Amino acid sequence: MLLVLDVRLLLKWRKLNKMNKECLKPNATVLIKLGSIYIHIEEALSKEGHEFDMRALKQLLEDIELKKWIKQMDELALIPRKR
Repeated sequence: MLLVLDVRLLLKWRKLNKMNKECLKPNATVLIKLGSIYIHIEEALSKEGHEFDMRALKQLLEDIELKKWIKQMDELALIPRKR
């Protein structure tokens, strides 16, 4: 039983190690989308912010590529958990 558990932990560690390499070096499109989120948040919180920024943020939050990246970061406990 202990050996089976050790093998499972090893396989999980290998999977996390592979994911670690992937999510810590996001591709250009993920970085561009993260930059867009930052700018739209700044705009939405400013006095001149408008509805377009909130719509753009909602659309970015539904992006499949960003959701995959967030899931990988969450599995490695590298981002805050939702309350």
